[in-house]
Amino acid sequence: MRKETIFKLLACLIALSALSCVEGGPGLTGSEPTLTWLGTLGGGHSTARGVSNDGVVVGWSSTRFIVGQVRAFRWTAEKGMQDLGTLGGRESQAFAVSGNGRVVVGRAQNASGVWRAFVWIKDEEWPAMRDLNQVYASLLQDGSHLTVAYAISLNGRFIVGEGFNAAKRRTEAFLLDTGRAEGWWFDPP
Repeated sequence: MRKETIFKLLACLIALSALSCVEGGPGLTGSEPTLTWLGTLGGGHSTARGVSNDGVVVGWSSTRFIVGQVRAFRWTAEKGMQDLGTLGGRESQAFAVSGNGRVVVGRAQNASGVWRAFVWIKDEEWPAMRDLNQVYASLLQDGSHLTVAYAISLNGRFIVGEGFNAAKRRTEAFLLDTGRAEGWWFDPP
């Protein structure tokens, strides 16, 4: 099995294990099961890929504006589905969310149409999706780049994904330690 395939499988298993951590959530009382249809961003389909401990869901949805276009979303029971935007390109996909639902990671196209790993934080001081290649530019070797972020730790400190390692001239899995203490990304509850 190729390393990329193993890594993608591992990322999926991490996301699935997060599903078992949900306590409460949209309409859940803890004793009666429920099913919530999340809707779309106006298009014909949506896909959920990650869920926080309190039921915040992330994924992507088609839009009504351009056929075949998908955008990353963050869904809450209170506000519904929110389009997280792009990095200047046409499309984006969210793959994971932190335990408290405030930090989302995935991939988005930049203005040149190139996929880049992103972070989106629910914070008034950080109102937009950010390219992880710009946020952590000092950690990347000349020519290296982060293509997609597949998962984030519950506390938001660690991000994993895949990117291009210019020194070895190949695509590799990465582990990004943001260097932030638990809770740095977040406002107090």
